[in-house]
Amino acid sequence: MHKTNTVNTASSSISVDTLIERIEIRKKWEIDNPIQATLQAFLNFFRYRIPTIIDDAKWEVIWGFQRMFQGYDDRYLWSHCSENARLTLIALKWLKKNKLGYPVAVVTKRDKYDWESNSHDKIYQKRWKQSLDKMIKGFEAKLAEDDVHIEVKGKYSHSKTMKKIKDLRKKWDIGSREYAKYYGCLWE
Repeated sequence: MHKTNTVNTASSSISVDTLIERIEIRKKWEIDNPIQATLQAFLNFFRYRIPTIIDDAKWEVIWGFQRMFQGYDDRYLWSHCSENARLTLIALKWLKKNKLGYPVAVVTKRDKYDWESNSHDKIYQKRWKQSLDKMIKGFEAKLAEDDVHIEVKGKYSHSKTMKKIKDLRKKWDIGSREYAKYYGCLWE
């Protein structure tokens, strides 16, 4: 039995094929009538977008007060995982760019460190930057995982999407282990 996908609108249900057909007709009309289409887009901006901008501004004020009095806003809690990853990524990139030294934690037991000489500093700084790179790649992968949607010939490919997500999760695993290992060293 073949199941037809439908989309519920305010007044009725229509099939996905009908919706796609209507979108194509609309695109053709916009190409054939560029002046009317531009005018309609301009009017729609004031009809729909301006009220949205005003409503969003109200929320920006509310969230600003929340940050002032709580230290965070509601958006931080809605998707804590993603928001935390985004903020951590900013901090890691800043540390990589601005940190002058390296933590003692990158000096291993096998290293024979001469505390009087700075001969090994470049090696340890390189090691620290490599660790930061792993962390950065891991957090970038965590954020990228939210938006993976791979299409093949115009159709969603579940297998390719899942393969990409699996690759991103491997990077996240490496980066998060490195992050946990050096968590106490993330300061300037």
